[in-house]
Amino acid sequence: MSRIVFSSFAAKGHINPILALAKSLVDLGRTGGWLARPMGPMNGRPDVPGIEQLQIDWNRMPPGRQLLLAGVARDFAKYVAFNLEGRINSIQALMPRYRRALREFGAGLLITDGQIYPAQIAAHLEGIPYVCVSTSPAFLMPPSFDCDMTRAVAAVASQRAAIFEQHGLTPNFAGWEYFSPYLNLVFVVPDFVQAGRPVPPRTLLAGRSIYLERSDDPCDFPWPRLAAARPLAYLSFGTLYWDQPDLLRTIARAADELGLQLVAAVGPLIDTGIIGELPSSTLAVRYAPQLDLLKRAAVVVSHAGANTIAEALNEGVPQLVIPLCTDQPINAYFLEQTGAGIAISPGALTVENCRAALARLLPLDSSFRAAARKLQRAYRTSDGVALALRHITPLLDSERAGVLPERNASATRSQ
Repeated sequence: MSRIVFSSFAAKGHINPILALAKSLVDLGRTGGWLARPMGPMNGRPDVPGIEQLQIDWNRMPPGRQLLLAGVARDFAKYVAFNLEGRINSIQALMPRYRRALREFGAGLLITDGQIYPAQIAAHLEGIPYVCVSTSPAFLMPPSFDCDMTRAVAAVASQRAAIFEQHGLTPNFAGWEYFSPYLNLVFVVPDFVQAGRPVPPRTLLAGRSIYLERSDDPCDFPWPRLAAARPLAYLSFGTLYWDQPDLLRTIARAADELGLQLVAAVGPLIDTGIIGELPSSTLAVRYAPQLDLLKRAAVVVSHAGANTIAEALNEGVPQLVIPLCTDQPINAYFLEQTGAGIAISPGALTVENCRAALARLLPLDSSFRAAARKLQRAYRTSDGVALALRHITPLLDSERAGVLPERNASATRSQ
């Protein structure tokens, strides 16, 4: 029986795309353990039955210091510092702990977020095949694309490459992603990224991977407070970038002026005075059952997180995205290229242009809704998990036989 370790950051946008794959492997009799690396105060956990929650010592900061995301989203200097500390300077401390965790669990395969560098190096040093999962298609950005992510990557690229070379790995990167010599999975439909660059070798655009049984945080959502007479707009800035009070005010006012009920998942902002400043038509909650609300939503407003975009498209909902940082401007670019949404930068957002964008997205016969439904069909007719399993199985079989497969076997863009 193969034992598989799954590795991700402890945030929903990084956990969710891997959940359905993990559940399928457990259902096939594999034994799974999950290493969810905290991101500052974020400590999300996967909710797949049968997956053991593995623990290692995540701390590498000097006493009294904490790696926080607060202020990073719209401050480039803080964003670079956060990534240098959290991605690069943490590798040497965390890599031996990943090695120990893989060894103690008896892992025969690692399936890891492509941005978890110490996990990839640890698997290499332990002689374990590893599959990298890209939770965002941002690495497919056009070569000329410029944003804070591309500039931050350039700032740390030489240090990152040197560490991988030091441990005997070819520094095979695009954006924040490292690409495994075995297999790389991107749970996105090819139609979404047609405006991007060619797919790297051994990389599979697999299609949909949405775990429909997840709980979306145990929460008592006030369903009776949904207004049947008002179309529903759903707003989320994700579990990492929730601290956007100015944007929340603007969006809530625009939605109210259009006669919408805005359901806003605001995280810790729920404990601040801003909630009392919002229109009565806004229903603000700490957490929201996103998958259920997307089935009811007429429009979605988000930070252009890859997970939220994919889940909204799976329901055929047009989107207004306000990209804040990291991969979000690239995700927004791809969304606009498909015609299924509108992007407005946070510095340019006003009540007037927000209201105008929502008004364009709302009509049942809008071109945006038609494009979203076209992508919905692409998502619904794809089975990213089944396709991924077909490519993962040879790695599991070879691990049992003690012989690894040819690393140059091709995996390409596929429906």
